[in-house]
Amino acid sequence: MSEIQSPLQIPLKHLLLLILCLIPDSSGQDMVSYGYIGERTDISCQYPPKLASKTKDFCKVCERGLCNVIATGPGQRFGFQDNRSDKLATLTLRRVADGDSGVYKCGFSTDGDRVDIKTIQFWELSNIGYEGGEVTFRCTYAQGFQTKAKYFYKKDTASPNTLIETKAGQTSQVDGRVSLQDHTNARVFTVTLQELTAQDSGKYSCGMIRGQNEPDHLSERRLAVKSVTTVSGHLGGFLKIACPYQNEEESRGTKRFCRGKDPVKCLQEGSVDGDRFTLNDSTSATEGVFTVTIKDLRAEDAGIYWCVEFGEAGPEFTSAVDLEVYTK
Repeated sequence: MSEIQSPLQIPLKHLLLLILCLIPDSSGQDMVSYGYIGERTDISCQYPPKLASKTKDFCKVCERGLCNVIATGPGQRFGFQDNRSDKLATLTLRRVADGDSGVYKCGFSTDGDRVDIKTIQFWELSNIGYEGGEVTFRCTYAQGFQTKAKYFYKKDTASPNTLIETKAGQTSQVDGRVSLQDHTNARVFTVTLQELTAQDSGKYSCGMIRGQNEPDHLSERRLAVKSVTTVSGHLGGFLKIACPYQNEEESRGTKRFCRGKDPVKCLQEGSVDGDRFTLNDSTSATEGVFTVTIKDLRAEDAGIYWCVEFGEAGPEFTSAVDLEVYTK
């Protein structure tokens, strides 16, 4: 039997390896969530039945590694709900803002200590659309604004044609390309821009009229319109799609190819992989592309896809792909 060595007897390089193996890997996240800046979104955490009676909360990890509990309730930007029948704790961001990206933990307290249930990586996103497509802004408002007029305009232009307004609970439309609809029951008005062009990129404002001698309530939205490439293939055949990098220095970052017109839903629900879809990231970074190969094309493969890369600032949608499948 070999003699057990003390730490002082273990070679330094082996001791370092031992230490590294004992340190928990904090980089992996239990789940990922996304939300558009300026809009309302939820971060949800499923917990086991035995924790139903426990008091839950959410905290956000700061740079020093501490997790600061998030204040929730009336008057706060965050709301909280614990649905004990569904075993679901939900943190509501009433208005996603710059700086909300980060690592969140849901947990509960026991014997004076906080115990983590789940870790969530949250990324904030600007609204994203593709040329020829459409995008919908969702502008939520507080109780009491149901009877107020709403409006929407692009901030970096003085043209009055960019202003669209509507009375409470009504729908307005400009040139058939822009429409605003007020949903008073849900306390949200939606603005849809169709037939997007690169010139539509920029900053916009959702506005609500408070009343006489009071400043209007404004909230900013940002829109980035990306290029779209149309590719086509025959039923049963195969197809190669070149996706561009946005930042060559981050060429070793994670790449994704997902399906769906709405980027958030695309990332959350539409990632494509498996036997028929393969992603090759071995291309030299100087070429600025990664390649997606689709084989055994099917009619249901047709639709909009997004090329995505992940950097330190989160996901970057580099371009859209409109896939057509010919059946003959």
